[in-house]
Amino acid sequence: MQNPNITEYKSIREEMSDLKTCMTHYVQMVLGGSGVIITVFAALSKSSDQSSTSLAFSLLSLAIILVLSCILEILFYKFHSHNRYAGYCKALTVERYTYSESSPEHIILWEVALSDLRRNQLRERKRTESWEYPKYIVAVFIVLILIFSIIHVQNLSDVIKKYPNALNNLSKAMLILIIFLWIHLATVFYKIMWGRNTIEEFTKEFLQIRKHLLKHYGATYHAPLCYPDCRDDKSHCAET
Repeated sequence: MQNPNITEYKSIREEMSDLKTCMTHYVQMVLGGSGVIITVFAALSKSSDQSSTSLAFSLLSLAIILVLSCILEILFYKFHSHNRYAGYCKALTVERYTYSESSPEHIILWEVALSDLRRNQLRERKRTESWEYPKYIVAVFIVLILIFSIIHVQNLSDVIKKYPNALNNLSKAMLILIIFLWIHLATVFYKIMWGRNTIEEFTKEFLQIRKHLLKHYGATYHAPLCYPDCRDDKSHCAET
């Protein structure tokens, strides 16, 4: 790694660590809260007033599915941020340039590079693989949503019998909202895992952005070192 990059690299790594801690807290909150809610549902299912219980279970299950989907949307945003951080750190690690004595001791370009990245977001990128963690998180959320969907379906028939019109329409509206939300989530998930928002794609993008920015500091940019993830496309890097 180039000496002027070390300070910025450490700073970005700290941000990544805080981000991972935040994501872990979100998952713990979801698992803990879901466990408590399922326990409460199990206790209330023994109630003598089954019609009122079915109504509560049906509506609450849909509401919880909606909340879980919104939390997953927040986690996807954080996955996207993680991939940007990781891609930038990888770019800092593999890039090579020659800097003069007049160049600053530490070069911090993250905010400027991020601004340039956002301006280039419409550009198409090649498909690459990403880290596996989001897959496991999505699997956990799908299991939880399936559990609450089963609870909703089990109580739906009793609810429709008692509230045939208004409640049925409310349930349909909530289900349509959830379906549209999950279509959006599927699109975001694809971009994070295999599309334009993978770590590898961010690395390539940041390498190009930093190449232009470093010229303003009197640095002579060289082809970056190759690394395992770029073995299929070595057009932008040099052999080690």
